[in-house]
Amino acid sequence: MLVNEDYRPKLAKAFQQDYEYASLAEHYSINNLKKLSPTKKVIYILCYAYHRHQKINDNLTISFIHYLEKFKAEAVVSARDKIFDDKLEINKDTKNAALVFRFFDDEKISDKESFGNIRKRARKYIKKGKFNIVADYLLGLLFDFQAIKWDKIAQLKKKVTTNIRPLFKVFELSGDSNQQHLLSAIAFLKNYFQSSDNDRKTLIENVPIKCMPHNLKNHLMKDGIVDMAKYEFMIYQLIAEQIETGHMYLENSISFKSLSSHLISDDKWKDKLSLLKQLANKKLLTPVDQLLDDLESTLEKLIIEVNQCIEDGENKEIKIKKEDGEITFTLPYPASADKENHPIFKQLPQISIANVLQFAHQDCNFMSAFTHIKPYDAKDTLDPIVMMACIIANATNLGIYKMAQSSDLAYHRMYTQMKNFMRLETLQDANDTITNAIADLPIFKYWNIHDDYIHGSVDGQKYETRLNSFIARYSSKYFGVNRGVVAYTLCANHIPVNSKIISANQHESHFLFDVLYNITSKIDIHWLSGDGHSINQVNFAILDFIDKQFAPHFKRINHKAETLCGFSPLKQYKDLLIKPQHQTNKKNIKAEWDNIQRIIASLLLGETSQHLIVSKLSSHKRKNKTKEALWEYDKILMSIYMLKFINDPMIRKNVRRALNRGESYHKLRRAIANVHGQKFRGKNTQEIEVWNECARLVANCMIHYNAKLLNALLEKLQKEGNDKLIEALKYISPIAWININLYGFYTFEEEQPMKIDMIKLAESIIMLKTA
Repeated sequence: MLVNEDYRPKLAKAFQQDYEYASLAEHYSINNLKKLSPTKKVIYILCYAYHRHQKINDNLTISFIHYLEKFKAEAVVSARDKIFDDKLEINKDTKNAALVFRFFDDEKISDKESFGNIRKRARKYIKKGKFNIVADYLLGLLFDFQAIKWDKIAQLKKKVTTNIRPLFKVFELSGDSNQQHLLSAIAFLKNYFQSSDNDRKTLIENVPIKCMPHNLKNHLMKDGIVDMAKYEFMIYQLIAEQIETGHMYLENSISFKSLSSHLISDDKWKDKLSLLKQLANKKLLTPVDQLLDDLESTLEKLIIEVNQCIEDGENKEIKIKKEDGEITFTLPYPASADKENHPIFKQLPQISIANVLQFAHQDCNFMSAFTHIKPYDAKDTLDPIVMMACIIANATNLGIYKMAQSSDLAYHRMYTQMKNFMRLETLQDANDTITNAIADLPIFKYWNIHDDYIHGSVDGQKYETRLNSFIARYSSKYFGVNRGVVAYTLCANHIPVNSKIISANQHESHFLFDVLYNITSKIDIHWLSGDGHSINQVNFAILDFIDKQFAPHFKRINHKAETLCGFSPLKQYKDLLIKPQHQTNKKNIKAEWDNIQRIIASLLLGETSQHLIVSKLSSHKRKNKTKEALWEYDKILMSIYMLKFINDPMIRKNVRRALNRGESYHKLRRAIANVHGQKFRGKNTQEIEVWNECARLVANCMIHYNAKLLNALLEKLQKEGNDKLIEALKYISPIAWININLYGFYTFEEEQPMKIDMIKLAESIIMLKTA
């Protein structure tokens, strides 16, 4: 397709937002796309094709690695089974061979007896042809696991040819300069597959073997001739390994591009100073020497202070144990006072979830966020009541078809409204509207864990999927033999402010910066906690650059303390209880500071999915100086936080409290999903994301309803001047569902919508001092 010159600037901008335009194209039928203006038509279709091509390459690469690992595991199991069976068989012959050995000391056997007669007698114990096998076994020449494994791989040729080879043929692979031998082998193999049988006989004599690992040559070659079935699998194995380590990549993909393709281009980075000033990030503009000097001063002071507090007995909560000459220590973790479904909610009459959504709409008009997919010439108008039914249907996993059977609304009305108004961005805007309304309530500041700033938490919740989708993955721990996804949610002051669907096999820590940095509501989080799954090698550093404190919970602090680092030589810390195990390499950080600035600037500009950069930087298999320098910087910040965590019981209490609030939200989210089973019913990633966002919206409406009630109660107590009960009110969580009916027949089209008087409800509550 030839593109008019007038469209090129628009296309350039569109390709930067290809996912957004591609998703819009999916909402239009072919006939509707034809009705669009030529500019929009070109942009939507090209972006859709471009993004689809990248996504397909992603999926093909994941399939390639999956089948490779599957067949490798199959060959390993077959090789082990064969060795086990052969050992069972040879054990009997080995025992019988012991009887043959006795012939040599048997005085009854004459020295004049012929060897032929002795051999006949021996064959009564061991069959012909087994003697050499027993001898090889006794000499340790049998059961070469690698040899047997590669023989089994050769036997899997048909499966490899059917499932992996077609994927390999369409890959457009590129790699670093040190991958030339492998790239030559890839080019040879593609040429080999396209050649005729006669040409293959000639090509096989010139197989490139420089990329072949030395320890595999004996298994892949015999008399100088390469076994092509084994060689093919070996090339696939090397490709997968190099993709994992980041030395080989597919540029026409999303997840498997080179790290440099995710970063700011060389041309833009030439004007580095103006770019950093545009970002207005203080740490990126601060000289690296000054940053490291400040960190050194803070860390070295903390090391002395923490150990001094323990020695003086000021840190009374730390428990030191001495076992077998080794000194270990543990820390207690206080329980949280914030509990879901507080008893005061039992005093309230139950209200339908439909009425809860209507109340939220009356209070903050969140339904105005649902705009028609067509900005102009839209025939339909938003019907808030019908849209609420669609939201509840998706949130509870009912679906609009069953909602039509369980409510007073027709299916076709819900289908039309959902098709035209329900999108991921409109749902997120609606969530932000409710979130902002809760944040504006006077009671919101009473939920602050810290006086001056907001402390949030992130965690993932596993959900099984009912239908097959590419994002769903196996996890035997959570889904058994089935597949599912993870709803990764950030909560702050009890409110779910952002959520993202990820695969069950993806590391949650890779998405932490993504969900924090891309919050679109007015809630500004300064501290962010998570469990062990939130920790990787870069999150401390990345969050520090945006002036956020990453505050994870350390379950086994004694083991984590082994990662502490210091700036001084380690011998200076030898007499301390809590001491660094690693000396910081300042030179490496300084040498790679320009590259670190480029990585952070790329993350902040958000020109690509942040989790892709984080996952590449967190991978242990990827080795380069920049990554090592960033890891060093991260260790400094983690060491500072860990020492504060050990020394300050209030930090430990606050972290635990933030995490427990996230757990309470998960219970509410599970209660919503339980209305019609906990399984997601979305057919693809986009539908699952929409359904998850609907569930967050319903949860926010419920929290908003409870928050308004607690706020009315606060105003009542303030008028009475009851400071004791106001203090108790701080620890009552708005996460509750015992006062809200999620089940039954849903009635939306009442003649007079239910009016809720929060003041009367607050006055009806009897609140004890021990609440």
